[in-house]
Amino acid sequence: MFVENEIFVSIIMPAYNCESYINKAIDSIVNQTYDNWELIICDDGSTDNTKNIIDSYNDPRIIKNHNEINIGNLKTTNKLISLCKGELITIQDADDWSDFERIKLQVNEFRKDHLLFLCGSQSVKINNNGKILKKSDFPLSYIDIKKVLPFEFQFTSASIMFKREIISSHEIFNVFFDRKGGVDWYFFGSMILKYKMINLKETLYFYRYNSNSITNKKPENPSNMIMGRIVVYLLEQKIKYGKDGLTDNDLLKNRFNKYYNALLDEYEIDKLLLGRQYAIRLIQHHSYLEGTKELILNFFSSPALFIKWISKKILKI
Repeated sequence: MFVENEIFVSIIMPAYNCESYINKAIDSIVNQTYDNWELIICDDGSTDNTKNIIDSYNDPRIIKNHNEINIGNLKTTNKLISLCKGELITIQDADDWSDFERIKLQVNEFRKDHLLFLCGSQSVKINNNGKILKKSDFPLSYIDIKKVLPFEFQFTSASIMFKREIISSHEIFNVFFDRKGGVDWYFFGSMILKYKMINLKETLYFYRYNSNSITNKKPENPSNMIMGRIVVYLLEQKIKYGKDGLTDNDLLKNRFNKYYNALLDEYEIDKLLLGRQYAIRLIQHHSYLEGTKELILNFFSSPALFIKWISKKILKI
């Protein structure tokens, strides 16, 4: 509900098959110490009870705009962003939750600094059993956040609150990344190259390791696995040329397509590469037994390819 002379904040929440977590996500917004906000939620064609749980909330600040069929997180996010009325916008994932002070503390930073365009916070990564997997220690200053791009992303995307005006001439999430992953790194990385961002020292965002997300689940095609390198390449182009290969610049587009296709060719040459990389990802996310099992099966499927791959890793060629 809009309050005169207060900064109005829009929170968007795309939701899909998250019936076990959606209550906590919504409640963490409803119980914020800052009141002047709207929460725009979209059930993206869930097959579980997610939509019914969302619809059970009667708070007038909650706006429901559901999809009749599943269109994916990226397109749903773009739709919800287009509906936002707030001066400030943030994305709250439907299986995560925010500290009750989050919105107030972030809004205060925008009040203090009119040159500020993006504000993140420290975050905690947990698994479904409540075990803490990782606590962030992101740098606080814009200089320190920006200087490590594009090779390090010193922020949690969903913790970032940003001024609506930065998307007036930008598509929030580029459709190239649809159902591939990596779009949040690309978008926020691109914005940080142009606009001032800080991280707060407080831990205000809690995100759940979800093995079924695009980033974490077993990939169905190589595009899901190479998006990290793709984002780095595109941001390097932006830093050097002010544009990248997703724009209408033919030269940059051709260079990007050549790089993208070269990455995909690696998976044509080595048909087991995708499974091997997934095994490493499992181990990096503390699924040691499952990851090791995947590696062993991969080895016995083709020892020669496995040895060639590990040799390249050791020799860095």
